[in-house]
Amino acid sequence: MKYFKGLKFVVLFSLFTHFCALSQTSTSEQACMKGSPDACFNTALDYYDGAGIPQDIKKAVSFFSKACEMGLSNSCMNAAMIAKGGGGNLPANIELATVNFENACALGVKQGCDNAFYYRSNEKSPVYNPAKGMLVVKNACVIGNEKACFWGLYRAYDGSQGKHPELIDKEKAAWFGEFTCRKYNDALGCHAAELYYANPESPGFDAEKALIYSKLSCDSYSSKASCYNVGSIYWQIEEDKLTTHYLKKACELGHESACEYAKKWRKYYDEKVAFEEQKARNDAVINNALSQGQYGNAVSAAIHQLRSQAHLEQAVMAASRASAMGQVATNDLYVIASWFSSGPVRGAANAEMSARGTGLEGTFGEGTNTAGAASARWQEAYGSTLPSPSLSSSSPSTIAVPSAAQISAQTREKYRYAHCAMAGSNASASVCRN
Repeated sequence: MKYFKGLKFVVLFSLFTHFCALSQTSTSEQACMKGSPDACFNTALDYYDGAGIPQDIKKAVSFFSKACEMGLSNSCMNAAMIAKGGGGNLPANIELATVNFENACALGVKQGCDNAFYYRSNEKSPVYNPAKGMLVVKNACVIGNEKACFWGLYRAYDGSQGKHPELIDKEKAAWFGEFTCRKYNDALGCHAAELYYANPESPGFDAEKALIYSKLSCDSYSSKASCYNVGSIYWQIEEDKLTTHYLKKACELGHESACEYAKKWRKYYDEKVAFEEQKARNDAVINNALSQGQYGNAVSAAIHQLRSQAHLEQAVMAASRASAMGQVATNDLYVIASWFSSGPVRGAANAEMSARGTGLEGTFGEGTNTAGAASARWQEAYGSTLPSPSLSSSSPSTIAVPSAAQISAQTREKYRYAHCAMAGSNASASVCRN
């Protein structure tokens, strides 16, 4: 009988202990289970400190991890640091620590990024995993880990010289390339960005970025291929000065194909500059006369001084609009008839000749007033050959783009727009005014 009494006491004591244990839970644990991150954090603290409940490091880390997953970055770091060193009933767990460091990194904690990057990228780490390293390295780079920026660049660019071909990703390489090019003045970074953004077949083709990084690769790091590429782009959007400059630079850096074109472009550009300078002087002659109402002088200068059909058209139409054709000398009217076989300029000359009664055979513009007849009449009247327009009045012909370098019209227009819109470009250049 005493035995049973004793057994009853043991059973009752065990039940009492069980119910006490059930009551020895964190008061915030239920709130945690309902989705409160702060409650989960407090529950973790209670288990870690043994505050009113038995200490349980494993549960503490579990609840810190839960709060971490709900967005509490300090909870991520607590879980990571405890798991890293272990303690109580939890042995050290580097994998668990790294996962929490990664979560902290995703929430913007630099220390979390630094630790996660170290454990995933270090070959001596027990949780070394380059693929997972690539998932955290962007955040680590942005937050300020320079080593992470270059680690990501090298692996995305060429798999760290072929050691990790599975990590090669041109888009990621371009991202890291932009970062390292701009922040750390890195030549490979600029080149990686150039390769991706300048490829019209790339889903990330970006004309403005292509120009930016191609020019940086050329101007700052003397890449002959980049200089040639920039020259080719400007060639196709008809930006003559920059075409000449970059092809010349590519040649000087040793790009053989560029040298042949650079020589042709230098000659073409010099001729074009000379032409435009002469045209500006010629324009000034006509414009000055017209601005002073000297329409007859403008017509005469266009014929006898400039021998320019374009300037003659400008002067005649201005005189016609001003009802000042009466200022035009009769002999110049014959030249107009010779230079213009039809159209409004010829019509203005015809009307004036008819009004004066000085048309050929008295019927100017009808039958006998052919170009040859006008020349004969001029010879008869003035004893010399009728003036003819200059054959060298047109701009030199541009150089055809090699077929191998040609790009689509759509791509060309994107480059043109990028050049004209981006900071530092010459928006007033003719290529941007068209």
